[in-house]
Amino acid sequence: MSASENAAARRVTLVPVEVPERHRAMIARLYEWVGAPGRLEGSPPGVLDGLRDDRATTEITVRLTLATSVARLSVSGIGSDLPERLRGELRRLRESDFRVVEASVDMARPGAAGAATLLEELGFVFTGVLPAGPATELVTFQYFNGVIVDYDQMKIESDETRELVAYVRGLHPDA
Repeated sequence: MSASENAAARRVTLVPVEVPERHRAMIARLYEWVGAPGRLEGSPPGVLDGLRDDRATTEITVRLTLATSVARLSVSGIGSDLPERLRGELRRLRESDFRVVEASVDMARPGAAGAATLLEELGFVFTGVLPAGPATELVTFQYFNGVIVDYDQMKIESDETRELVAYVRGLHPDA
């Protein structure tokens, strides 16, 4: 399959995604760079407006890597209990002295934009998107627990990566 046929096949299989409005332009650029422009829906206004189903229960998977002090939170189900669940997980990880907490939210889920906004309110920094399969598109964030990121020491090889790093640095309050 040629590169253009492969890109066309990816476009056909992309799912509609709900993105945080604040990052819409950068997410569109990321999709453009990988040859897979997604169908970006607007985010609902306000954090909790996107958490529509009071009956839904939040599903969070936590993976811990003790050797590097990194925790990974994957939000795959978004319910009205998301704020308390995220706050509780973050508190537990900070108290356990995990230095970096990576979080991902499936943008194909209703309420994803609200979940992304809540992560940022908790101190997470947007870091990009990750196509994770034919029906999953993840928006990614990182929380730095006492870690200082020295953006000037990063070795960046492409213009696209340079643009993303500059964008992330602009969002990072301690940069």
